[in-house]
Amino acid sequence: MCQFVKITKRCRTENAIAEPGNWDSYRIGQADNEKSLPVDYVLIGFMDTPLAVGEVCKVLRVERNGITVLGVFESTPIQELFDGGFVTRNSVYIVEPMELASYLAN
Repeated sequence: MCQFVKITKRCRTENAIAEPGNWDSYRIGQADNEKSLPVDYVLIGFMDTPLAVGEVCKVLRVERNGITVLGVFESTPIQELFDGGFVTRNSVYIVEPMELASYLAN
């Protein structure tokens, strides 16, 4: 079942392979970035598969950092799940379910 969610990158992991980028140099949507997404990256969209260790988190994005930007977000493989989020090799993400009707009303 598809779930409407807000996902926020909270911080890097202790042993991150790629350090977080900064908004001045990170190129959104480019696969050749030398760093991972900047901290406090926020996306809103539809997640159609449940989170699972070893799998990627894939979201059909409708908003990024407060701006309507359609696209697909895909994390690196999930290494750990916790109540309200997940950890990849580089980042810690918080996942918050959202009500689509409330989002559309704003």
